Amino acid sequence: MTVLVVLSTDTHSTGTFTMVGSVEIVLLALCVLEAAASNPTWQDVTLKRRQNAEGDIRLVNGSTPLEGRLEVYRDGAWGTVCDDTWDYVPENAQVVCRQLGYRGGEARTNVGWSPYGAGSGSIYRFGCGGRENRLVDCDLVRGGGCAHHEDVGVRCDPQTDGTKRMVDGPTEFEGRLEIWSGIRWGSVCNIGWHPDNAQVVCRELAYSGVTSVDGETDYGQGRGPTWTDDIICNGDEDELANCNFQSNPDRDCSGGDIVGIHCTPYEDGQVRLVGGPSELEGRLEVYHNGQWGVVCNRKVDEDIATVVCRQLGFSGGSHARAHAFGYGHNPVWMDNVRCTGNERKLTRCRLSEFVELGDEICFSWEGMGVRCDP
Repeated sequence: MTVLVVLSTDTHSTGTFTMVGSVEIVLLALCVLEAAASNPTWQDVTLKRRQNAEGDIRLVNGSTPLEGRLEVYRDGAWGTVCDDTWDYVPENAQVVCRQLGYRGGEARTNVGWSPYGAGSGSIYRFGCGGRENRLVDCDLVRGGGCAHHEDVGVRCDPQTDGTKRMVDGPTEFEGRLEIWSGIRWGSVCNIGWHPDNAQVVCRELAYSGVTSVDGETDYGQGRGPTWTDDIICNGDEDELANCNFQSNPDRDCSGGDIVGIHCTPYEDGQVRLVGGPSELEGRLEVYHNGQWGVVCNRKVDEDIATVVCRQLGFSGGSHARAHAFGYGHNPVWMDNVRCTGNERKLTRCRLSEFVELGDEICFSWEGMGVRCDP
């Protein structure tokens, strides 16, 4: 077993990690758990740390993990994707980058040759609507000839440094904690992790609390680097960036001690903004009966946005036109809502009772958008 610690401050080597709120962690170590006699690169090593699963995708032959030739794992083997229609169907690349954990992206094609080289194996043709979470959820297009010199490439947009997510859990409330730094996601070493940290993470991800903190055996090791700095929270911070950080470059996290978190599910009536460029704006969704749903945009007034933004901890806001932040694919939970602007929660407004599935009198594409003031 070989442990590789990266000391460079080059962002491609994860030497410096900048959290949201301008908190800088000088040195986060990358624990590599496998090494071969051929001295493989970190990309080669990290791809071996989890078995491939049906529907996995990857970008290969790119200069960074953000770009490369698109390959999809189907029927026990990697194959490529034909570039037909990808130039004028941007939803395809959006789905790919969403599945890989990036913000968005675009297809890379060239007439007569693949921009990242020709692949091998089967060639697939997909057509996406843009709402899918995985490429294999898109339509598999039959027919049409395509050769490997037409393999499509994708270039994705990076997340903001310090963005967090929980992955590989059975529900959206739990999973392995990963934090974005530079150009990739990384796990967090469980050694030195404090229980109050999980409370802050769950709060920042808009969950109501934390149920438990688990280890690597529950959610897997992950493929990216492992951040090893000490993070010390009191438990009442709004985000992890407000906690104290202590550099610990010599920590050996090669034993697979990775932070996993199980958060308490959302509360009925909780609201969120999704599909926007920042936490300040997006499509309004409300949680009810174990599922997120939209609020119908018809006959809406500015007081609704004021109440929603106050509930989210912002100073105020305004509503945006229907489907300004995407159509959404969840049920319609509210319609004809009327607020005075003084309510503390959306569920305190008049005519804000939940409608039942099948009884909606408007469509999800009429969902309300909201823009909040800091």
